[in-house]
Amino acid sequence: QGGGAFSNSCNHMLTRQLRTPAKQKQHTALTEALITVFKNSNIVPRKHQTDTLKKILTDLATYDFDDSDTSMRNYLIHHTAGSGKSLTIASLVLCLYKLKMMSGRRGFDLILVLNDRTYLDEQLGRTVTNFLRNNEVNDVVQVKSSSHLKELLVAGNRGIIITTVQKFVKLLQPQMISRKRVAIIADEAHRTHGAVATNRLHEFLTGGSNQDHLLTYFSFTCTPTDKTLKLFGVRTKTSGYLPFYSYSMNMAMEDGIILDTMKDYNSIKIDYDEYEFDDDLFDPNDPDFELKRIINAKATYVLKYYLKR
Repeated sequence: QGGGAFSNSCNHMLTRQLRTPAKQKQHTALTEALITVFKNSNIVPRKHQTDTLKKILTDLATYDFDDSDTSMRNYLIHHTAGSGKSLTIASLVLCLYKLKMMSGRRGFDLILVLNDRTYLDEQLGRTVTNFLRNNEVNDVVQVKSSSHLKELLVAGNRGIIITTVQKFVKLLQPQMISRKRVAIIADEAHRTHGAVATNRLHEFLTGGSNQDHLLTYFSFTCTPTDKTLKLFGVRTKTSGYLPFYSYSMNMAMEDGIILDTMKDYNSIKIDYDEYEFDDDLFDPNDPDFELKRIINAKATYVLKYYLKR
């Protein structure tokens, strides 16, 4: 039920393109639908998560795409560590899947979810898959190998594929799949966009090593580097490049989502002579002997500090 309401709300919003007097009403309906979708997974979304989704969907709805336009349009999402990035990704996958039947550049034929670590791929895969299934979407495949990935792409899979970017590197022969709109959701974008892997990915999807206008990146990161900002960020007139949406560490601390570790920060002076140093374990003639003595004192202080707490 929630998935249907969500799909109807999204499609209605995109059809009307948020340009009517009912603009606020459509935003409210979308918010309510998003909350329902999260509720299907027994989750209450945080405001920054629904704000992220609404901003992306609004941009897809209102940006003036032209059939002859070959420019790229990417989205860089900055979510600080610990703020529920994986869940935001899962809900975005659902958003884009529900919109895939829309015509033109607003809809996507295929959704790729990329990561660069096997254990993170498994973790994110479980989050995305469970979230989708709780919303009655089963058209999702977690890739097992490079050959499995090639099989899915060449066969023209039009659902959701979850894989590591390294599996593209291992593809033996670039082979362009049929021309289609592809949404690439890249987790840890500051790591997943390496030259070799990305070139092979582009070659397989569109035939060239550079990004094609048929590909749209929705890149997530908790540490937006200069390179990541230039690749996926929004160019401004005065501030260089910025994320499309940012939920910073300070914002998360203000909301009480993560702890401010600096509140328990103390500057201390350690008298190294007060700490015992086992000469039997360390050679006094070692050129690093003094450094090791300092490290030993610091480690002892930290250990005693937490034992007292």
